[in-house]
Parts: sequence; structure tokens; C-alpha cells
Amino acid sequence: MSEPHGCLILGALEAVRPNAWSLVPRPERVLAMLARFALAWSMLPDRAFAHDVVSTGSFGLGVVAAREQQRDVAALAPELHVGVRPRPEVELNASAGVATLSFDPREGSTVRYVRPANLGIGAAWFKDRNRFQRSLGIAFALPTAFVRSPSEIEAYRLAIAGLGSANPWLWEPATASVVLLGSGNVQLGHHLGHHLGLVVDGAIAGMFSAGSNPAGSQLAARVGLLARTLWPRFALRLGVRAVYNGRAARSTDVVASPGVELALCRRAEGCAVRVFAATHVNLLRMNTSDIQRVTAEFGLTWFVLGS
Repeated sequence: MSEPHGCLILGALEAVRPNAWSLVPRPERVLAMLARFALAWSMLPDRAFAHDVVSTGSFGLGVVAAREQQRDVAALAPELHVGVRPRPEVELNASAGVATLSFDPREGSTVRYVRPANLGIGAAWFKDRNRFQRSLGIAFALPTAFVRSPSEIEAYRLAIAGLGSANPWLWEPATASVVLLGSGNVQLGHHLGHHLGLVVDGAIAGMFSAGSNPAGSQLAARVGLLARTLWPRFALRLGVRAVYNGRAARSTDVVASPGVELALCRRAEGCAVRVFAATHVNLLRMNTSDIQRVTAEFGLTWFVLGS
């Protein structure tokens, strides 16, 4: 194992060593972990940026409009994910988001709440083989989300729904999390000018109370399958996802997400940045109850290419 990669892994292990599982990570441990990541970054050679992808990013916006408890409710949940790849097989990434909620109470005045999501930082390792790519990653959600009233809890609950329950650990207030992630991506043969892409992904998270949160330690898990029919300019997609969230009153969500993607700038056109726009709806069924919800999600994904 090379020294830079060793620093990345040691930084992760420092935050999840056995005597830390029952406690929220102390600030000095978080700082030590960030220092190790920074040290690893500084030791990676500049020549690594000569490879194709040097940076990635995505922006998603979850939209929810509903009528609950005899009032109109609207929620927006923007989420940003950015990553840098100092080597083709290594990515350092960070995630952030905001939960917003607006509703008209019975007396007629509009009430709005804006609260931050938990801050996510992590690293991922990629391995390519022909048309098959697999990845393994570790991430930490730092407890930057907070609430001061029961209505603000609703803002986070709707943010999770608006984004298809994809990353519930980023939207649980007063909660620190350690997450292990994995995925596999395969592209099948061409048929009539297009080809089929399949993505299988999964994640498991340990969530721990921070501050005055009495919820204790819980688990969250996600498994999903995404099928995409790819043409040069656009793609049709259908995703299916099952999510378990030990912090939720109804702990299991099943989500189907049909949608479409559009390539705004491709490498064949000489673009140094490949940009894809996507929109889809999330059809949620929560646990075995009769609660069903339809939400909309809009997003941009980009890849910055090296020379």
C-alpha cells in the first residue's frame, strides 16, 4: 500500500476505532481525520491529474408539494456533492444540503424554515475492468443539522422524501454517522444505436446521537438498482431503491424513480466538462402503511476532464 493511500485509510480508521462506536466522535478526532486527509492530498503527485476525470460533482433538488393537517405544505431540498480525483482510482468527496419548508397555517400567514443538512466527507476507490466499474467508499456525516421546534423536524422528513430517501443519514438532525458504500456499473452491448447501463449500489450506516438527541444509536441501509437506456444525447432511466432508516417512525421506504437524462456537453464536442441534466419522479411507499407520496427531483451531474 502506498503512503498516501495508507494515510487515507488510517484517517478513516481513527474515526471508527472500537472505543468510538458508543460515543459521538470528539472534535479532536474529527480534526485529526481531516488532517490525515489533507496530508494524503498533499502527498499525491501532480502527474495524477493527467488522467481523464479529475473532478466530479452533482446537484440535486428535491421538490415536495402536499396537503397535510389541513394546510398546504411545500418543501425544497437542494443537495450538492463534489469530488476530486488526484488519482484515477481515488476520489475525495464532500456533500452538503439545505432543508426548506413553507406552509400556510390555519390563520393564513406563511411560515418558512431553512435548516442545513449534515455535512458529509469521504473517500472512494474505483476499479475498472473493460465495461465494468466497481467502487468502495467510506463517508462520515458530521452533525450540522439541528432543529428548534417540531415543525422543523417535518422539514427534514420532507427533504428525505423529496430526494427519494437516497441518503437519510445526511438529513437526520443531531446525528453523526459512519457510512460504508459500494457500487457496480456495467454497460451492455449496443442495440439499434443505443446500449443499456446497469448500476447496483448499496450502503450501510451507523447513526449516533449528538448533543441532546435522545434517539441513541441506529442503523440505516440502502440497496438500489438503476437501469439506463443510453443514446448519444439522452437516456431513459428507471431506478428502484429500498431504504431502511432506524430513526424513522416508518422505517422502510420503497422507491421507484422513472426519468430522463440529457447530455448538455460531450467530450466528442471538445468539452473539457461533461454535463448531464436529469429529471425524474420518486414514487414512494413507506413501510406497510397506506402512506404513498410522489415527489419530483431535478439534477445536474458533471465531470471535469484532464488534458
